[in-house]
Parts: sequence; C-alpha cells; structure tokens
Amino acid sequence: MVSAPGSPAPASRSSPILCAAVGAIVFGAGIALVGQMYHLGGDFAGGMLLWAMGALATAALTGSRGALAVALVAATIWSNMRSSRCVTRTFPSW
Repeated sequence: MVSAPGSPAPASRSSPILCAAVGAIVFGAGIALVGQMYHLGGDFAGGMLLWAMGALATAALTGSRGALAVALVAATIWSNMRSSRCVTRTFPSW
C-alpha cells in the first residue's frame, strides 16, 4: 500500500499489540508499587491474580496477543503460588 505524498506513514500492525502488552506490564508494576507503598505484603498471590485479570481484560478488549501472553504468565505464577502454598500446608516439613 502506497501512501499519498505528505500523509503520515501507516502504522505497523505490531504497534497496538506491543502497546497493549506494555500497558498490561505497567499495570502489574503499578499494583506492585502501590502494595509496596502502603506496606501490603500479606497476600502476594492476590496481587498476581489481580494482575492476571487486568491483563486478561486488556486482551479481551483490544484483541492483543501480547496482553494475553502477559495474562497467561501472571495466571501461571498465581497458580504456582497457590499450589505450593497448599502443598506446604498439607505436608509440613519436619
């Protein structure tokens, strides 16, 4: 596709995907910084779940695969945190 002289070049298809993924990462960083600022260290896994849900909403609203990947990673970390907590509670080390 050729653009007319003087008109801006068309944006690449990857820039909206990248912007949504970076936005999802910045959202997670914001959750972590607010938790640190107000000394909310009680349930780190809850923050990961909130991050995963926010990134998933971003992926659903924008159709970004990058934000979906961020949501998948955050949900996997949350799942691992919850399952490891259950294992240590069920089988205490002596």
